[in-house]
Amino acid sequence: MVKPFDEAVFKMNPGDISDIVETEFGYHLIKLEEKKPAKTVSFDEAKAKITAYLTQEKVTANIEDFLAKAKAKATIKILNPQAKK
Repeated sequence: MVKPFDEAVFKMNPGDISDIVETEFGYHLIKLEEKKPAKTVSFDEAKAKITAYLTQEKVTANIEDFLAKAKAKATIKILNPQAKK
């Protein structure tokens, strides 16, 4: 979480609604519904999320690589100079 959001949330109790919180993403009203105590999860519990995250990272990297190669090979001709506007 970004710092202003984090600071607001950790001062709140369940059921509270925050004042306006400003972050680089905009303005927020936060309603805290519940707090769960911190805990350590086993690898087996986290494995599916880790696998999904790493798969998405690899897909994103492959897409970026593909687009970079496609742009390098591409020939772009602007047929109507006014179309740039």
